[in-house]
Amino acid sequence: MADRTAPNCHLRLEWVYGYRGHQCRNNLYYTAAKEIVYFVAGVGVVYNTREHKQKFFLGHNDDIISLALHPERVLVATGQVGKEPYICVWDSYTVQIVSILKDVHSHGIACLAFDLEGQPRSQRSGTACSFDRHRLEMAPCVGPVRPGDPNGK
Repeated sequence: MADRTAPNCHLRLEWVYGYRGHQCRNNLYYTAAKEIVYFVAGVGVVYNTREHKQKFFLGHNDDIISLALHPERVLVATGQVGKEPYICVWDSYTVQIVSILKDVHSHGIACLAFDLEGQPRSQRSGTACSFDRHRLEMAPCVGPVRPGDPNGK
């Protein structure tokens, strides 16, 4: 009789190939560490061109369709498509989640940006906002977003 138990092993993502350029705009940026941040499917990718290494943000459960980089170029916001889409704000150095905005959108986050609110360069608010094109209204904003604060405040 064959052993039907699951094997004791784990999968680890080693490399992401490709780039989502179809139906997406403004979705590739340089971070403060001079790494390239972009997305493929449901994965946020931070690519170090000097060392030819990638780091992965895996906080989404559907395809990412929008990306924004904070003006200080460390925090990244990504928005996904799907029945219950949400926005993740994450750190490009650690690829760890900083904040999640859920239960606001109904179809997907097609465009995403950080709002400067007209403050001087040293006093940026860092608020992440989005517009729900199906409801034709601004979604509640997350912010100000600061590294290490899971509530985005």
